[in-house]
Amino acid sequence: MVNYMVKSGEGVKAVVLAAGVGSRLKGQDPQVAKPLINLLGLSLLERTILSCREVGIRDFLVIVGAQKEQVISHLKRLRQRHSDLSIQTVENPNWTFGNGTSALAVEPYIHGSFLLLMCDHVFDPAILKRLLSVEDKRDVCWLAVDIETKLSPSKVGDATKVYIEDGRIVAIGKDLSTFNGVDTGLFLCHPTLFDALKSAQAEGDYSLSGGIRKLIEKGKLAWVSVDRLFWYDVDTPEDLKEVQRALVANVSKPQEDGWISRHLNRYLSRLLSS
Repeated sequence: MVNYMVKSGEGVKAVVLAAGVGSRLKGQDPQVAKPLINLLGLSLLERTILSCREVGIRDFLVIVGAQKEQVISHLKRLRQRHSDLSIQTVENPNWTFGNGTSALAVEPYIHGSFLLLMCDHVFDPAILKRLLSVEDKRDVCWLAVDIETKLSPSKVGDATKVYIEDGRIVAIGKDLSTFNGVDTGLFLCHPTLFDALKSAQAEGDYSLSGGIRKLIEKGKLAWVSVDRLFWYDVDTPEDLKEVQRALVANVSKPQEDGWISRHLNRYLSRLLSS
């Protein structure tokens, strides 16, 4: 049983994968790189970065590939806008092979535990607090898993799924026929991930899930439950609309001046008063 003590992400790097082309979502606007797609006044990439800042993360490595010039230019503006953050760009020339190559591209910059995130996932920062609170950070990677998912059947069908047995993840993949959890794409990783990725890629599997399967084989993947905390993988224009509806619905709920307030309420206030 994990004791979820709130701990700061100070000193922990966040690695954000932003190299993919995102062809399904770009039907929204083919000229705009996927990380730059707008969601209620913030790009998906900026929203990810600010969600990390909520838990004390100040140091970011953003991996770019598709439409990299556009993304790099956006990151330059984000550095100016958020001068308290260190945002470093890492180019991945091999991004077309799979997202595992993007995760491996940061190996020279990593010397301890780090958060690994996808730029197109919208999430409650409380999930990151759960990952940061785990006590066993030695050579184990931790995945945030959605056990009691609220995702639609079609969305679950498209998601990366996990099967947990006796408290351990024993299988992961999009095509699992038997599963009892959904991979949220939010990880707290140890550099042991890089050897796992290399092993998978040597066998022709360039996906991040391929590396994660190697960790499972070695008993090096643990998990925490998101316990119905909000998260969403934005893959299509319909997903974007669904996330927008979910975030706007939260505006009417009583809450402290935190994630929703900073990233949504104030934007809506500016919009309504302009």
